[in-house]
Amino acid sequence: EGLKAGDVTCVTICATIYCNIAFRCKKKLASVKQDLIDFGKEAKVYRQESVWNLVYPLEQAILNLMGHAEWPNLLDGDAIPDESLERCITNAKLAGTDWLLFTLYYFQMLVAYLFDDIELAIKMGEKYIDLDESLHRPHKGFVLLSELKFLYCLTSLAYARNTKEGIWEKHGHESMERVRKLAKDYPSSYQ
Repeated sequence: EGLKAGDVTCVTICATIYCNIAFRCKKKLASVKQDLIDFGKEAKVYRQESVWNLVYPLEQAILNLMGHAEWPNLLDGDAIPDESLERCITNAKLAGTDWLLFTLYYFQMLVAYLFDDIELAIKMGEKYIDLDESLHRPHKGFVLLSELKFLYCLTSLAYARNTKEGIWEKHGHESMERVRKLAKDYPSSYQ
């Protein structure tokens, strides 16, 4: 419908949301990857590359999970448009594209956690939280932030188990309390 009305930006945003939901809802990774390729072609036709940039971290995470990355714990590879994740983060900071930064930090944290690089996962989680707090406009109902807080809880508790440092257990429990509060305040996001 958006294409019929000429609102290609809205269509592209809906495609990014669809791919993110498909990834989280147990759709086969190869199928989500194909959707990303197909929708990416359309985004290019309609000159929506700047909006479509938000899915590159998801695409790279999928490649990592499918075994198509030299270092599965790092969000570096063919889907990242810059030569490295660090360069991509630097460019996103320079361009002031906060949503891309949020997405990069989240997916780097996710693959680091899944591939047992707890220190990197903690680092990315803290960067995400610092960015969110620096904007002074918390996105409390934002699904990615909710997921990050839950993942930060798991990561902090895993780090506490590895290091035997109580501060990380405290961080984990504080993060879980934030998740519980979000679930109470925004129940439709947690069903």
